[in-house]
Amino acid sequence: MKVAYIGNFRPEFSTENHIAQALRHLSHEVHLCQEDQIGSWKHLEPRDFDLLLWTRTGWPWMSMGLTEDEVKMHQRNLLHLFRSHGVPSVGYHLDRWWGLQRETEIHDGWPFFQVDHLITADGGHDEQWKEAGINHHWLPPGVSAFECSPGRETPQFVSDIAFVGSWQNYHPEWQHRFELVNHLRLHPTRFWPEPGCEAVRGDALRDLYASTKINVGDSCLVGGQSRYWSDRIPETLGRGGFLIHPYVDGLWDFFDSDMLVTWELWNWEQLDELIEYYLHDNVTRGRIAQRGREQVLKYHTYTFRMQQMMDFL
Repeated sequence: MKVAYIGNFRPEFSTENHIAQALRHLSHEVHLCQEDQIGSWKHLEPRDFDLLLWTRTGWPWMSMGLTEDEVKMHQRNLLHLFRSHGVPSVGYHLDRWWGLQRETEIHDGWPFFQVDHLITADGGHDEQWKEAGINHHWLPPGVSAFECSPGRETPQFVSDIAFVGSWQNYHPEWQHRFELVNHLRLHPTRFWPEPGCEAVRGDALRDLYASTKINVGDSCLVGGQSRYWSDRIPETLGRGGFLIHPYVDGLWDFFDSDMLVTWELWNWEQLDELIEYYLHDNVTRGRIAQRGREQVLKYHTYTFRMQQMMDFL
């Protein structure tokens, strides 16, 4: 299948690049179109492709000399052109919109929400998607299979507890994450990251998971903890990390209970008890981490997700 893929491909470790790599591994031909360069996709010819795939980024369009209406017009025209030639358009995204400030984007006429099929990691708002007239499909996040080779213990990352992910400039609607990190910092054992640490990617991220005993995760669960979780779950498990994550309805439909440990949101006492238990049970902690990695490599890579998407289409 020939795929035209619109997205942000500049960061080496991005969802778009991982998805493109997975599609090529499945023997599909992928043509990359940098989203903020209108010329790279405005003149795409539908006859040359079997699928239009799109992962949207909220670019500062005004800084590019374009108005919001001009951008919407170009995007709308492209969707109409592909649709008129019988080529399906699919939006693919890991973020959630409902309950956050960005929810307004759904109602403001952005063409990304007018694709033939919108696939996101948010499966907890079926009625809202339907009421908005959006043909939405739930597909939980994955991890690049090519990023899941084991790391090695590295002194700079050695710690008892770690939190990997954004938190200082995170959605203000979700205060749980700020409180979680501040709570973990009070634990008497070693905690990563130290203030001011930069984002960790690639080999360094694999080494981080190989150097930490317990990783505590979080997902933006504004509006209810149902059928949505961050890609931090497959990202951590796939690299062999041991993870404690808040319980979310629907999680056990995709993961076995012996792959990760869950606790009740805001229940810091329960979280502390779990941390203390697994810090001292190396055997069980290692077995859970190994089980998680095995299952993620089978069922939660982007290669697997892209095959699911193609089978659906």
